[in-house]
Amino acid sequence: MAGIELKIDTKEMEKALKKLSMFPKEMNKATSAAINRTLSFANKRMKQEVRKEYAIKSGEIQSTINIKRAKPSNLTGIVISSGSRLTLGRFSKNAGNWTKNKPVKVKVKKTGTKKVNTDPKAFVANLNGNNHIVKRVGKERYPIKVLRTVSVPQMLSNEKVNTKVMDEAQEKLQERVEHEINYRMGKIVKLGG
Repeated sequence: MAGIELKIDTKEMEKALKKLSMFPKEMNKATSAAINRTLSFANKRMKQEVRKEYAIKSGEIQSTINIKRAKPSNLTGIVISSGSRLTLGRFSKNAGNWTKNKPVKVKVKKTGTKKVNTDPKAFVANLNGNNHIVKRVGKERYPIKVLRTVSVPQMLSNEKVNTKVMDEAQEKLQERVEHEINYRMGKIVKLGG
């Protein structure tokens, strides 16, 4: 399981929240709205950054993601990804037209296609209507094992991906808190005036 945890710069947050200190309900609403906008931003950026590194579609990433939104009564928000390791067949470049005794090739990362080097040799088998890259478990024909690679949560945990998204999300959170407070202050001034 992989997640994005946002840390708030409390000094900056305190300065911003002082403006709303007379209106505690508005303070919590502003903070939860800022957190939720940041979670949506982080979700989008996570998918973009993973797709720069790995040969995977945005929808496949999104299907593993669950967003728990903040509420004024609970100022915690989480973007979490969970899922098992993907089959190598999902990344195969020649599974559909693979011929016996040829190497099986996959492209997991955008950096290029690689041969699957296993002992015993990997081969393509059609299991339940899908082409899978497999290898024999022993010397006999069966059993065979479906080969797997990284999971989407592991892709999201990639240091390059995670660091970039975390840095951007922290900035976005500060920006959104400031925006939400100013927006609510504007409403209060209009109602009061």
